[in-house]
Amino acid sequence: ATLTRANEIRGERLDFFLSNSFRLQGLEQFVAFLEASVSWFGTHADLNGITFLLSRAAADFVVAIDATLSGFHTVAYELMRDVMEIEVLLEEFSIEPAQLEKWLNTDPDTRRNEFSHGALRKRKASRAGVKPRDLPDYRDYTGHSVVLHVNPIADPLITRRVATEAIDPAADACFWDVYQHARNLFIVVLALFGTFGPGRDVPGWKLPDVQIFTREYAEAMQVQQAIFKRHHELIEGADISD
Repeated sequence: ATLTRANEIRGERLDFFLSNSFRLQGLEQFVAFLEASVSWFGTHADLNGITFLLSRAAADFVVAIDATLSGFHTVAYELMRDVMEIEVLLEEFSIEPAQLEKWLNTDPDTRRNEFSHGALRKRKASRAGVKPRDLPDYRDYTGHSVVLHVNPIADPLITRRVATEAIDPAADACFWDVYQHARNLFIVVLALFGTFGPGRDVPGWKLPDVQIFTREYAEAMQVQQAIFKRHHELIEGADISD
């Protein structure tokens, strides 16, 4: 019954979002951007090794979109945590290019210790001159960890079961989160182009159009404050039942 219901929800949500918004078209543009980036990085021997990270992120977004349409919201949120970890790693490569080769070629123990997400966030905080918990995305990452790990804290917008309603605020909340992390990764990938791109023209290659993605990101952010407030309460263990 659960899978049958998920399939019904997918159909209703697909019709709804295609008829009432450009959420899906915007994300199609973003995934096309990632795929084009894979093509560009893949043409250079010293950069080809990280193309799987961009492909992995693209797959995360595709599955998150399908999970949102199907009503399995926690799947979408867990995938965005994976995207956050990819984003922080690629950001380090864009700022410290030598780290890319080190990450690719070092031994497993060094990679695990020096390039763990915690270690990457500590260096990111150090570059910004703040503590890790003072990074702008600290609450966001903590919120995604709360969703991922087993704990007694519950949020009515994020449940393990399939959604009860096809059209409800939780669906667009998922799209808001997906767009937020898509935009963050978009900025990091552009920074990678800025670091490694000069003098590496690829004949016939150009970035895809992302106008719909940019517009839909701005519209999705209109619900940002309401979602952040709820997650802040969740993270702090407050009673959010009202």
